[in-house]
Amino acid sequence: MFDRFTEQARTAIVLAQEEAQADGVIAVELTHLALGCLSQPHSDAARLLATLDIAAASLADHSRRVPGIDQSSATLRLAEPVKRALESSMRLAMTLGSTMVTSAHVLVSVVGVDPDGEVGGALMRAGTDLTRLELTLSQMRPQEFIESGRQAAGPPQEDKA
Repeated sequence: MFDRFTEQARTAIVLAQEEAQADGVIAVELTHLALGCLSQPHSDAARLLATLDIAAASLADHSRRVPGIDQSSATLRLAEPVKRALESSMRLAMTLGSTMVTSAHVLVSVVGVDPDGEVGGALMRAGTDLTRLELTLSQMRPQEFIESGRQAAGPPQEDKA
């Protein structure tokens, strides 16, 4: 499933797992996935927010959750909304003409799955919403993302049309 994800997007998923472990929960939730995207200061998700004059670190601070019970020995799973967000990010990337899923696609999809949730609420407090986030993402060129993700999985795909 993750072969179409840039290195940044895959790193965001690993960081989300680390966030969930730090919270002491047994499932990676949408907030963890958003924090994973925002933990990389030069990621496409951070660049997308910077375009909207939102500091990724500020949004991450507003999205932090209260830690749960220590479940550090448990195997983490992806919560259903996280699975939906990852699937949605693949569709979003394709819709926008990108062959690769970036952390920006993942972040927008997190908000799309639960626009009124913790991350959507943090965006609202920062002065934006899902519609503005999607519009800004759609105006960015797909190649900009691939170049900033530099370590995308596999060689770039060429159009054969």
